[in-house]
Amino acid sequence: MRIALGVLGVALGAWGAWLLLPQITIELLLWLGGGVVLHDLVIAPLVGASGFVVRRPSVGIGLVTTGIVGILAVPLLWREHGGPVNPGLHDRDYPTGVAVVLGLIWAAVALHEVAAHLQKRRRTNKDHDVPE
Repeated sequence: MRIALGVLGVALGAWGAWLLLPQITIELLLWLGGGVVLHDLVIAPLVGASGFVVRRPSVGIGLVTTGIVGILAVPLLWREHGGPVNPGLHDRDYPTGVAVVLGLIWAAVALHEVAAHLQKRRRTNKDHDVPE
């Protein structure tokens, strides 16, 4: 059964590749290659370097999450290349939505930092109050 499913999966994958072949253009290849180059030459080194600069894990998580939201928001914010408008979706104020999401991310980071500071302070006070 596994072999039959494997052969069927490979056959369906080959059929899909055959159907995709006429749609491959230079523009598509440049777009796909541009994503790899952008990741390998810009995004990965920045994320790696941020590990040396940022000492608080919550700030690092906030930076990575901000980057992910920013990348996902590009097609919504850059309407020029966004393709045809889908009449089934309501038109939204995407810049405001992205700003709200980023604000929530950094509010969560700030809340975590405040909670961690209070917890550390409480532990320090407990250590000083304990008689020896």
